[in-house]
Amino acid sequence: SFNSIYSSAHSYFKLYTHRSISDLRDQLIHGELTCVAVVEHYLVKIKENARLNAFVEIFNEEALSRAASLDQRIKDDPTSCGKLLGVVIGIKDV
Repeated sequence: SFNSIYSSAHSYFKLYTHRSISDLRDQLIHGELTCVAVVEHYLVKIKENARLNAFVEIFNEEALSRAASLDQRIKDDPTSCGKLLGVVIGIKDV
């Protein structure tokens, strides 16, 4: 559930830092982070800032599922991962 994600990710990401997208990718490739942990981090941030109403819809399960498949892909063949590996995006409608 989201509450369990919130409590585990909240404590884990006190140390979560990266300087650039390539730095994030390197951390993922070298096993210092997982895509699931990155997604959990941003889900926590969205929940903490819910009062901003910045997101109309949040696809928690889909994002976590995709992140898990990317983590498996990294384990299977890290050279197959693109330059934007691990980048979490939000889509703004107008």
